[in-house]
Parts: sequence; structure tokens; C-alpha cells
Amino acid sequence: MSTYGRGIWEFALAVAPDYQVAVSNNPLTAFPSQTAKFTGTLTAINGYSNPVTLSCGAGAPGACTFPGGNPITPTNGGAAFSVSMNAGVATTDYNFNIHTVGSDTNNITHDTAVTLHVVDFGLTAPGAVNVQQGASGTAQFQVTALGSFAQSVTLSCSNGLPANATCSFAPNPAMPTSGNPASVTLTVTAAANTPASTTPVTIEGTTTNPAATRTTTFQLTVTAPPDFKWVINGPNAKTVLAGQSATYSLTATPVGSGTFTSDVTISCGNTNPALTACGFDKQIHAGDPATTVTLTITTTGPNTGTVSPRRADNRGPWLPLTLPLAGVLIMGTVGRRVSRHSARAGLCV
Repeated sequence: MSTYGRGIWEFALAVAPDYQVAVSNNPLTAFPSQTAKFTGTLTAINGYSNPVTLSCGAGAPGACTFPGGNPITPTNGGAAFSVSMNAGVATTDYNFNIHTVGSDTNNITHDTAVTLHVVDFGLTAPGAVNVQQGASGTAQFQVTALGSFAQSVTLSCSNGLPANATCSFAPNPAMPTSGNPASVTLTVTAAANTPASTTPVTIEGTTTNPAATRTTTFQLTVTAPPDFKWVINGPNAKTVLAGQSATYSLTATPVGSGTFTSDVTISCGNTNPALTACGFDKQIHAGDPATTVTLTITTTGPNTGTVSPRRADNRGPWLPLTLPLAGVLIMGTVGRRVSRHSARAGLCV
């Protein structure tokens, strides 16, 4: 708009045709040797209708290709284009331009900055896992990251687990970053019917954006629970007065080896009679040879102490009856040589 004196005039400024470059997936992440592909649109401004040639500026990880065609003519709604390249083997960030040159008389040029993150991750190897049938075993390992990695890694056991065995991970998924690996606990559980065996098991770590899989292995050994036999040293049935205790000596001997291969937990179970308690003087540990333990059963009642059950059985109920018998025996032995008063005294005894 312009004025001259009292008059006002309007006129439109001429705007030259142009085009706009937009990249929809910038920045982009890829793993080593993957194909990285930037996608975008070329949009015409003010009726621009000349073909535009695309290329990669300095700093790209490798030669660029253009799967959608090259050159491409911009449109009012935006003409799609793509720029692909091999991510290479280095885990680093690549910063470069997508360079476009129009075929118009002015060769309109635009440089659009893009960033390609080349990242990677890995799994360290857990130690060997030894687990008994019907039990669980654990091992530790790490999920590591390279470059500007910032994704979750989902973990699973993919191959090698024997039948009826399972594995789990904590945490899962893992979230490592460069210089800060994620520590993970692997737990393997074997059912009672899992076959005894030694096998390599594969752990997989996977990502989804972009998709990648890394693996590691560990050796899993499933064994049958250690067997042993009990021998009771002495009588296995005893009688005590209520309130007294009875003791039993038992020897546990490992079967198939000179020592126990794992700890053995000894308990009385849930079958104790009412008003009784039992306990063992020791437990058996891995590496122990044949071991003798003492079982003590304590009863509740007015009597105290630990009494020999054999003596208690023989004299407990019969002792009162033996006293008159003694008197009878004295009389029978002495016979007629004792006086009438002495005989009466013997019966009293």
C-alpha cells in the first residue's frame, strides 16, 4: 500500500515460486549395517513446478540412494521422497544435510539438516546355572549399550530349555544406556519332571524401533535331588511320661558319593501328636560326610527330664505291685522258723 498526497493505492508484491522440504522421521536411529531411510515431502509454493534433484551433503555414513525417484517435482499437497543409506559399522551420530536443487532458472537450493544415530546393544554371558528338579537357580548378566542407545530390550529364553523348565528375568524389559549397563537376574525353574540334562540355552534380547536381536548363551544343568538313606541307631519306638523327652539317634548317609552335594533340611513335618514338639541338634550341609543327628521329642505334662524309655516301661506300672510280693517271698523263704509277730511284719513290708 502506498500514498501520494491525498490518494491511496494498493498493489500486490510479486512472490517468486519456491518449494519447501520437510523430513518426517528426523532424527533417525539405526543399528550397524542396517539400511537407514529418511522420508519426507517436497511441497510447491506459489505454483512451483520444476523437478528437484536430491543428494546427501558431507557427513553421511555412506552413499545415498533415492528409492522414490530422483529428481522429484513438488506438488501443492507435497510429493513424497525417501533417502536411503547403509548405516555403516561405527556406533556414532551422523549429522549432514539433504541437499536439494531445483531445475528452475534460479536453481533454488535448500539444505535440510538431519541426524542419524547409529546405536547397538549386547548381552554378556551369564554363569552356568545348576538347578535340581523341582527347584530354581539364578545367574547374573548385563545388557550393555553403545552410542546414543535409549530403548528398552525385551529378554526371553529362545532355545535349549529342557521340557517343563521355564526362565524369567528381572527387570524385563531392561533399559541400558551408554556407560550404564542394566544388571539382570536370570531365574531358571525346573519342574519335578524336568529331565536331568546339561544343555546350552540361548537368551535373546530384542528391540522394536528399529527391530534388532542380540543373543548370548549359558549352560544349564538339571540334576535329580541328592539321595541319602537314614539309619536309626537304637530302638525306633519309645515311651515316656507326659512332660518328659525322648531322644533318637539317626545317621544320614549320602547315596552315590562320599559327601552330600547340597544342603539337606531336616524337620518333623506336620504329623506330631498333640502337646509334643520335636527338633534336631544340627542340619546337614553340602560337603558333609555321613552325619549322625539327634532327634528330641518333648512332651507336655507334670513330669520333667529325659528318662530311659526301657526303665520307664518295666517299672512304671508294676513297681507298686512288687512290694507286697517281696513280703510274700520273705515269708515263703523263712517258713516256720519265724515268730508270728515277725511274719506279720514281713507282710507289712
